[in-house]
Amino acid sequence: MTYFEDGLLPSAFLVGLLIASPIFAEASKTCNAFRRVHNLSGIVILSTLLALRLQALGMGIWIVACLGCAAAPNFPVLLACRMIVGVGEASFVSLAAPFIDDWAPVKSKSSWFATFYCCIPTGFALGIISGGQVGKIEVDHALSLFIKFPAKSDRKSIGLEMGFCD
Repeated sequence: MTYFEDGLLPSAFLVGLLIASPIFAEASKTCNAFRRVHNLSGIVILSTLLALRLQALGMGIWIVACLGCAAAPNFPVLLACRMIVGVGEASFVSLAAPFIDDWAPVKSKSSWFATFYCCIPTGFALGIISGGQVGKIEVDHALSLFIKFPAKSDRKSIGLEMGFCD
């Protein structure tokens, strides 16, 4: 891979992210995904399920695109899959903050936001560090992406592990 091609990959990711973020944000407004609905039995879980379905859709797109990156036979396929990775990531970027704002307990809302926004640059930095370490081994790009995939999947579920989704 040339330096030029290497520089196109993050740009393709951002194109997918920037195109899909407003689409996911508008979809969340259309289906009222984050509003609490009260009735005689308390909060209806349906509104939460709509938001989680949008996030699950994004996670599914992200998983398929990461596997596509790992199995890409050539650079154009890798570039297209990298753009689709950005689409999957857009669901979390555009839906997590409103979800936290509506569902986090008032006393701990700022710590939820702080944790969410600290995970973004931390994950980016850890990706660069781990990528550098895997790059020293001189493995095929597919193997390096298969190594990266489980680690990033675990990072995405950190909200569940930290008790953010009680």
